[in-house]
Amino acid sequence: MDASFVLLLVVMGCVLATIVVAKMKTPLLIWNTTSSLPKGFYKVEPGYTYGDIVAFDIPEHFRPLVQERGWIPLYDRLLKRVVGRAGDTICIHQTDITLNGQWFGNTSLTDSHGRPMPQLDGCHTVQNGHLWVMLKDNPLSLDSRYFGEVDEATVYGKASLVWGYQN
Repeated sequence: MDASFVLLLVVMGCVLATIVVAKMKTPLLIWNTTSSLPKGFYKVEPGYTYGDIVAFDIPEHFRPLVQERGWIPLYDRLLKRVVGRAGDTICIHQTDITLNGQWFGNTSLTDSHGRPMPQLDGCHTVQNGHLWVMLKDNPLSLDSRYFGEVDEATVYGKASLVWGYQN
């Protein structure tokens, strides 16, 4: 077989594989670069339940602030834990968060550079087709405490650490 023909087959195979992967709704692997969770590769699989870490797109209404502040690249997927589903009530008062009447965590008034964070003061009941996602032990985590509920249509699935390291 001619070397140029083999090279052509390899290139065509790579192009085809790239097209197939690009057309997939659920990415296979996500590289987490934030300090909210261990940095590394997370495998994403369809489906999730309460308590799972899920991968999802940055909510559209929150993208301008993310871009302005340079927190993370806009194409990054966020990885957060599902802590609230349709019917759950989340209340935020000053910096305290309650979930269904139980204390659940805190917000931060400023980001790591001292700039004010969005504040969602009051109570909110999660609507059908939406989730409340949060990493409760990290008040600086970009999650529902700052941008509200997440549309389930933007969730790719359950994310599990495959290879990573602590920050």
